[in-house]
Amino acid sequence: MKITIVIITGILIFLGIKILRLGVRYIVNRYRRLSVLSNIMVMVEFLIWTGFVFQSCTYLFRYKFFYHYLIFGLILILFAFLTWFLLLDIFAGVLFRIKHSLTPGTFIDAGNIRGQIKAQALTSVILLTKEGLIQNIPYSKITNTVITEAGIHGITEDNIFKIRADLSLGKTEAEELIRTALINSPWSNLKEEPLIRFLEKNEKGNHFEVTLIASKKKQKRFITESLDRIPLLQITPEKGSSLAD
Repeated sequence: MKITIVIITGILIFLGIKILRLGVRYIVNRYRRLSVLSNIMVMVEFLIWTGFVFQSCTYLFRYKFFYHYLIFGLILILFAFLTWFLLLDIFAGVLFRIKHSLTPGTFIDAGNIRGQIKAQALTSVILLTKEGLIQNIPYSKITNTVITEAGIHGITEDNIFKIRADLSLGKTEAEELIRTALINSPWSNLKEEPLIRFLEKNEKGNHFEVTLIASKKKQKRFITESLDRIPLLQITPEKGSSLAD
């Protein structure tokens, strides 16, 4: 009888999670910025099933002589699983960094995962997608995937320019100054945040590459001219290019 109750409870939990998962998927598809709910759902599902297993063992075997050994064994299994899950992404992260020398600002294409690298954490890489969403991708999910540095659909050389910041500004300060200037420019596309990628630092200053999304060539000209008027910034056009076309 007890086993039957446990089985029925498990089936009900399974169906409830299935319905909840469909609801979360519907919300995420409708409101892209709530994609974090998918990650929360995974955690909630794990906690529900873990609680179910322990409660079921207590309900079925509480008065058995081996009950405490069973609970101890389950705790060890749970601890081993969590440790393996954590170490898997840590080792995958080490391998990822060895195989790919990617820096924040790089736009990558990894199968169905595509976006700009915002940061690389211990167990995951944080991407900014074209839709403006922040995705936290575990290294284990992409470590065996072919990673390519990619451009953005519809982006050409006319959308990209390089800019140098004075050495009196730190790397972060310079990036923030460039971003603020771009946002405040009346010719910028406010719906699509520009991509700013750090290139290098030398005796002349900190060098960045800026990608304007969904901007026309004339807009780029006005934007670069306004940036060039800022004392601590200077546009560095590539050889053969002209910003005054």
